[in-house]
Amino acid sequence: MAANGTTIGFDRKVRGDWLSAVALRHAEGMTHVELRRFAHRMLGAVYPDDQARDKTLTVIFHLWVNVPKRAVALRDAAESLLLSNPGPGAHLALHWGLGIATYPFFYDMANSAGHLLAMEHSVWLAELRRPLGARWGQGPTATRAAERIVNSWVDWGALRETDARGIYAGPRRVPLSGELASWMAEAVRLGRDAELPACGARASPALFPFELRG
Repeated sequence: MAANGTTIGFDRKVRGDWLSAVALRHAEGMTHVELRRFAHRMLGAVYPDDQARDKTLTVIFHLWVNVPKRAVALRDAAESLLLSNPGPGAHLALHWGLGIATYPFFYDMANSAGHLLAMEHSVWLAELRRPLGARWGQGPTATRAAERIVNSWVDWGALRETDARGIYAGPRRVPLSGELASWMAEAVRLGRDAELPACGARASPALFPFELRG
């Protein structure tokens, strides 16, 4: 938890295919009850324990289903883009954008990683966590959450594991243009919780896996 009372929230490893499966079914109109049943079945083999499964579903649903009120319009636009852009790069972009827009810890992690990768070709997990200490502390909760977010990013293709334990390389950047690029810039502005010119949003270090064009 941050000094201002903001909770970390994103504290589980979440696979990209889980997010896409839930997002697509919600976009196609599956009811909340049906979606929870589907998601519990999907995660059952990985998380047979109900409590562990519920914690992971809380993160998934916060991104695509039970989004904060201020992000409902962004999520609705993401669902339209998801249905019209089936490629994996679009899925990564939409999961990423909702992550930085709805989870301040996720945003701060992405911003830290972007700054470090702009200077080096790889990033060390401990180095990535260090700038977050002033806001989120260096306790076990923040440490575990940071590791699980990085593990999620590796699964999504936003970071690559290297031969050295705990050191990750940046990805080949995914080009975004048109509506996807504009949507992503809006996600950054929402994550920043402040007015930000479009050019500033598009150049945000938090968007290190992407190249916004046009």
